[in-house]
Amino acid sequence: MFKLQRNIPVPAPVRDLSNIKRRYPYHDMDVGEFFFVPNKTKNTLSSHASTVGHRLGRKFITRLTHARLDTKGAWKLCDASAENAVQGIGVWREA
Repeated sequence: MFKLQRNIPVPAPVRDLSNIKRRYPYHDMDVGEFFFVPNKTKNTLSSHASTVGHRLGRKFITRLTHARLDTKGAWKLCDASAENAVQGIGVWREA
């Protein structure tokens, strides 16, 4: 049995997360923008994108896809059979 108690202050958080560098650029994305996370074989970002989108009041779409680097170092979507194609997760900001 658990004893209920009142007026017990909540302890301070163990870590301050406000200064941690963000791994993915969700906060910087405008509608229609996209980023690609290479070498992912499962859509592991779907729930993360949904959670971040809910907190920011935005909508993100994720898809398992293929891309390759262009001459400027940017990822461009391509077919799986294309030369130098890499499987990964594409993330788009929809709204």
